[in-house]
Amino acid sequence: MQWYSLIPASVILATASLDHHHEHRVKIEQAAPVENPALPGGTAGKTEVRVSGKLGGQYDTVQTDTLRFWLRVWQPGIPNNPVSHSPAYLHLNGWPVGAFAIGRQPQVLEVGTDYRDMRDKDIPSKTVSPISLCNDKLAQLSGQELRSFQRDGGEFFFWPAYNATVVQTWEVRKHRLASGRNSTEMKRFEDSTPVGVTIICEPLGAPTPVGKASNAVSNVALRAAAMGSETIGRQSCPDKVRLYATIEARHRTKFKVLMRGPKFLTPPRDLFFGEAGSQSMTETFDVKWDSTIDEVAFIAGKRPNMQQKLNFHVNVADEQGRLLKTEETSIFLQCNVPPNPVKIRLPGN
Repeated sequence: MQWYSLIPASVILATASLDHHHEHRVKIEQAAPVENPALPGGTAGKTEVRVSGKLGGQYDTVQTDTLRFWLRVWQPGIPNNPVSHSPAYLHLNGWPVGAFAIGRQPQVLEVGTDYRDMRDKDIPSKTVSPISLCNDKLAQLSGQELRSFQRDGGEFFFWPAYNATVVQTWEVRKHRLASGRNSTEMKRFEDSTPVGVTIICEPLGAPTPVGKASNAVSNVALRAAAMGSETIGRQSCPDKVRLYATIEARHRTKFKVLMRGPKFLTPPRDLFFGEAGSQSMTETFDVKWDSTIDEVAFIAGKRPNMQQKLNFHVNVADEQGRLLKTEETSIFLQCNVPPNPVKIRLPGN
């Protein structure tokens, strides 16, 4: 599997004026996720876009910052009388992404680029947000199906979300024995494929009942702390986040408390106060890391520390489920590359 670096748009656009040649000199297709790494072309992952929203409300945030695609590319043949060629250049929905070497054997490329909205299915020149698609799903449901979607979230495949195009230019002789000035010409070859994504609508929780909420809660605090450690690739990373919530009540009452985060929603827990005071509760979140980031960086000769920012909320409701107060916190997690061991040579050794 390869990862390629970004290149200036001017480098790609410089070839745009060349004549198009649609012979099968380059080919591209989306690589479907596979479990067997021995399959030709390498393994592939699933392209995902995550969408979240407020408790009991609608979707309003795209959580995905980086789109990851797995594309299979190859070069079925070369033009006649070749002299030289450029790398293969990749575009997604018309914007330049990167360059890579291409060969006769199919290879799977893992592509990372900044998130952009998807193409509209009916009008490709327009874009559509996954936020509106998740809200459309909500609007289509009712009764138990709606409550299940709010509680558990859901996912669906959207195709075609993007269009991937590979372009390569060749310098060729105009005929086999041509030589001297003006004996060569440039030919541009390209191929395109539609690309689909899995849109994940995260849990929203049950809607807030209508009615006047009490003022029994006086304060809510939430903090997060990194815990534990696991080895991801060549880096040591925290594998858990411990959440600490403190709730203060003005008088004898009973609350329902839940915490939520990225793909994380705890069941509501009852918290009983016999009198005014404060109580605490904790929850543990299992951190997920993408080991391919470290592997790709290592292949490229780099050793950046992996990192991610996580956002969490605690929600306090009354016994009827009416939201009384919410508090949020963020935590920045970073992996560490263990230092190389120091070798000490003793005298005489």
